[in-house]
Amino acid sequence: MGIGNPVFFFFSIFIAAVILMYFFRKQYRALIVPSNLLWEEVMKEWQASPWFHRLQRNLLLLLQVLILSLLMFALVKPYTTEDLKKKDHVIIILDTSATMNASQDGVSHFELAKRDIHSLIKESEGDITILAVGNSISTVVSEESNDQVVFNRLENISVTNDHEDMKKALRLGEALGIGSSSVIHVYSDSLLKTDYKEETIHTPIKVHNFIPHPKNVSLTSFGVEKSGTAYKGVAVVENQSDELLSGTITIYDDKKEVISNRLKIGAGKEAVIPLDELPSSPVLKAKIDFQDDYRGDDILTSVQTTSKPAVLVLGRSTLSC
Repeated sequence: MGIGNPVFFFFSIFIAAVILMYFFRKQYRALIVPSNLLWEEVMKEWQASPWFHRLQRNLLLLLQVLILSLLMFALVKPYTTEDLKKKDHVIIILDTSATMNASQDGVSHFELAKRDIHSLIKESEGDITILAVGNSISTVVSEESNDQVVFNRLENISVTNDHEDMKKALRLGEALGIGSSSVIHVYSDSLLKTDYKEETIHTPIKVHNFIPHPKNVSLTSFGVEKSGTAYKGVAVVENQSDELLSGTITIYDDKKEVISNRLKIGAGKEAVIPLDELPSSPVLKAKIDFQDDYRGDDILTSVQTTSKPAVLVLGRSTLSC
């Protein structure tokens, strides 16, 4: 079960307003009458069927609430999983950013997504469009009805080093779905509800996230410079997860391990690690080791060069002093 346009749940404000108006309607006034003989007959009839009379009094309120509720549910467009399979046009948005290489039980998020897309295509009855999303958006197939063609193109999609632009992809998916009975399936590790609540999207969206809260610690920077006769460096490590994580940072030269330090970094924090007394080596490598889901940003290398390299001249020189 899903909701196509959850923003229209705000329509319930009007239902609450109608109910409040009912409570604040005009009240009865106390009046003095010469006789209550006729009112006794009315009260006997009222007491004989009180539920019917209460319903009669509140019938207008119930009808108004019912009409507004039906209108609200028509606007929010609720749907079931079976409804999604019967759509004429299935638009698949696949995140190809580097973080999709985050793995669970030895299988990357990207591979899990491709497997699920394969099953989705088999079950779907409509044409298939696949959008691969990085910094730019590429159309892999467009309204293709031949499943085998779609499977072949899907297998050729690979992860890139780009950052995904899911908002742009959602707007494009919405535009492609205009004029047909469509559904958008999003495969990403980063999309949140807030990312598409602000967008004016009327096509039903289903987000598939196989690793909902991936853990990742990233080595964002590593540099070394000569200070006098010694070499000093600095590394920046960022915890992009929702929990405290512990691990190590190790520096290697071209032959062996040089330094190894233990680290503890809080959720969403970064640590700046000074590295003193580094050896004079043309290449130094920094590597972090944390129990996270993505290993593609664990290693950085610093290459040392001389500030004033020697200049060699080959051949006959025409320079004169």
